[in-house]
Amino acid sequence: MSGAFNLVDAPLWNAGDAVRFTDAEGIAWRVVERSAVHVPGSHGPWCLIFLSEGLVRRVWSYPPGWRTLAPTALESLTLRP
Repeated sequence: MSGAFNLVDAPLWNAGDAVRFTDAEGIAWRVVERSAVHVPGSHGPWCLIFLSEGLVRRVWSYPPGWRTLAPTALESLTLRP
């Protein structure tokens, strides 16, 4: 039995409410908004979680209409400090 993590089996990767896009480098991403109320060290009550093969990013500052952003705008959210 392998101990490797299989992203395809991850609940957030398969979330029905995920926004999907491909970045400028051809990497497929899924983005979900989740409550961060119980996340230690959270920077707010909600966050966006960006998931790709082998990488997860959490974004705390994002616009209310993030679901309608173009892929380049979504990608730029992950580049903010």
